[in-house]
Amino acid sequence: MTVKLTRAFSEPLSQRFAAVESAISAAEDDLFELYLLEVARLVRDPFPEATELVIDVDTSDMSVTLDIVDSGEELLFVADVPGAYLPDYRTADRDKLSVLLKVVESTLETVLGDRYPQDLWQPAERPDSYRVPLPPHDVAQHLLTAPPPRPRANPRVEVVIDRDPDNDTEARVFLDGKPRMAEVTVVDPGRGYELAEWRENADYNAQDASPAAAALIRQWFADAESSQFITA
Repeated sequence: MTVKLTRAFSEPLSQRFAAVESAISAAEDDLFELYLLEVARLVRDPFPEATELVIDVDTSDMSVTLDIVDSGEELLFVADVPGAYLPDYRTADRDKLSVLLKVVESTLETVLGDRYPQDLWQPAERPDSYRVPLPPHDVAQHLLTAPPPRPRANPRVEVVIDRDPDNDTEARVFLDGKPRMAEVTVVDPGRGYELAEWRENADYNAQDASPAAAALIRQWFADAESSQFITA
């Protein structure tokens, strides 16, 4: 058998790739949020009112320098004034503020990874500088103090459907509380179809679906053929 260089989405291997890639993407989003939470935890120890950072990114090596800590009402820290902020501050390990800020910069470099900063944050006034919003105080406090949910034996899948008889049906899917893209197939003969057209719709909707979904789509389309709205 001659192998094809491309896979159709309907092939099981393609669907397995898509499922794993989706899980990786979701995990990367979660990790991004956790690193920003860690940045907020560090920064808000010396600067409890901090809401936003301004960072400089050296595009030659993607290194990060913390430039400004902002509360939204005043500048809490400006890097151009070394030694002017909290000279007596010490971490629990007795390290100075400068050491803590180096850890913040290192954590932000981890957040950045191999991505472009403009894909993550809004540009600031200067070239190669970006505004990094910190998680809101109440959200950060909850996530820092509440124990993480126990792993679920089975993922929780929630589907919210907006059905308008005069327009399209919209569905939103949440997997363990996080929104996910959904492929929606509506089996509704109500507007009236000829049998041949109805069967064409069944084939069209099933052709790119996963095997399990395709089987259900074909079954439900077949069950609806007895509807009064389907004519021979």
